[in-house]
Parts: sequence; C-alpha cells; structure tokens
Amino acid sequence: HLKYDRTAVLTLEAVGQEGKEFRVEENTAFALPPGAATKDYLVKTVTPESITVEYPAPDGERKTVQINKGAKPNLAE
Repeated sequence: HLKYDRTAVLTLEAVGQEGKEFRVEENTAFALPPGAATKDYLVKTVTPESITVEYPAPDGERKTVQINKGAKPNLAE
C-alpha cells in the first residue's frame, strides 16, 4: 500500500516574507500572501512530485500551472 498526504507545503519568497512556509490541502482555495482577504488560488492536485494550482490571469481568465517539487512556478507558458 502506497499512501501519501495530499497537502502541499508552499514557501513564499516575497519581500519581507522570504522562506515563510504555509500548508494547503488539495482542492482548497488559498490567498497570496497567506492571510489576504481574497483566496484567488486553488490547489487542484497534489502528488509526491508536483502540485497543480489554478490562478487568475491578468485578463481575468483562470489558468493552471504545474509546480514541481522544489521549483518555482513557470507562468510564462
């Protein structure tokens, strides 16, 4: 039996909050920075290798990005 936790551990690298970790469960909305009033982001899937996050694009459209473990998101795709 292989079993893993479906919680993503994210690290914020914004000025003044470098290295601050926060946890988000799969299928849960979250805010950036943590504690902000609007939760615009959604962790769609969590695997041992990566997470998929849905986020608002500047044009208002919802997009998704896969973030590999230990990597930063590539929003240019």
